[in-house]
Amino acid sequence: MFRELTKSEIVDFKQWARDNYEPLTEIKSFWHPVVQAECYAINAEIAVDLEYISKKEYAEFMKSLES
Repeated sequence: MFRELTKSEIVDFKQWARDNYEPLTEIKSFWHPVVQAECYAINAEIAVDLEYISKKEYAEFMKSLES
């Protein structure tokens, strides 16, 4: 359903998420998985800042997104 992205497009898609996603709101299922993953990362960063999760848990979560 989703096309594979070039490295340049991945950077652009992640930046789009950073510029347009409102943290802690719905992550749309029709967004490209790269965008969705970046939105989850944004939410995880906030969770660390608010001390809901540890930096170690954040690092483990980010590693899981790479798989």
